[in-house]
Amino acid sequence: GSQIQSVVCKKLSDGSIVSNHFCNSETKLSERQRSCNTEPCPPAWVIGNWSECSRSCNEGVRTRSVFCKR
Repeated sequence: GSQIQSVVCKKLSDGSIVSNHFCNSETKLSERQRSCNTEPCPPAWVIGNWSECSRSCNEGVRTRSVFCKR
């Protein structure tokens, strides 16, 4: 992902955002962007729901999917 630092001009009395011409343009910081969470996600098991039973009596079968997501 990425993080973006936005720079806005705010009124000191109440913190509301105001037009940039109220702030000193010489001291304004530049907007910046940087990467974050750059490591790949670890693998994880994904387990589906059980199916309906294949029979109403005498040893039916239920199945579900299980797989590793990377």
